[in-house]
Amino acid sequence: MIMQISALRNSNRASSAEVDNLAMKVAALESAVHSVTKLEEKEFIVLTELLMLQLLKLDGVVAEGEAKVRRRVEVGA
Repeated sequence: MIMQISALRNSNRASSAEVDNLAMKVAALESAVHSVTKLEEKEFIVLTELLMLQLLKLDGVVAEGEAKVRRRVEVGA
């Protein structure tokens, strides 16, 4: 059980880092849009797909107790 919790925490940290990285990319795209910089549609599509993959990873996390509440808050459900 402890090993499972440890693996879940490590997975959560990795997902959190990936989401933080994607958040920076979203902010950069947002700045580019506001400055009327021409962007490729592909950039939006790729970023959307990467964000959806992170959401699916979070959705697949099985949690109990306090972790379940934290997951609910993070996912927004």
